[in-house]
Amino acid sequence: MSGAARDKVIALTKVLTTIGRPGVQVAVLTKDAQGYAVTHVEGEVYPLVNGVSIGMQTHPLKHGDVIALSGSEMMFLY
Repeated sequence: MSGAARDKVIALTKVLTTIGRPGVQVAVLTKDAQGYAVTHVEGEVYPLVNGVSIGMQTHPLKHGDVIALSGSEMMFLY
């Protein structure tokens, strides 16, 4: 939606997919039997989902959630 990767589509074809900028802010998207979730991996600032910090907790994702990290916003669609 915004940032350096605007209009880029990231296909979630693996169980783990990392997003963000190494050394700045990184999160991992995971897929399991319950669905998809995002977890903070690296950086002083935690990712936001729909404008709310996820902290150190794994946060389940729903269709249409907006994830903000490393100066970019992306929409989670599945």
